[in-house]
Amino acid sequence: MLALVAFGGLVGALPLALYLLPGLHHVTVLGVPLSIVLVIWPPFPLFVAIAWVYTHRAEALEDAFRELVEPPR
Repeated sequence: MLALVAFGGLVGALPLALYLLPGLHHVTVLGVPLSIVLVIWPPFPLFVAIAWVYTHRAEALEDAFRELVEPPR
């Protein structure tokens, strides 16, 4: 749930920021409008960060469950 809120907050805030800062539509980066670059680029590092956190949390939960279910050796 935390990952969904974090990702949704960032991705949802980008169009709002572009609406509130209309001057960004006229700025270009390598021939591409800055507004498009800001909507496309930031989600990908966030995907990687969320995936990393999710994977490590899932592994920790799996280890805790395994310790609970398996008999001691």
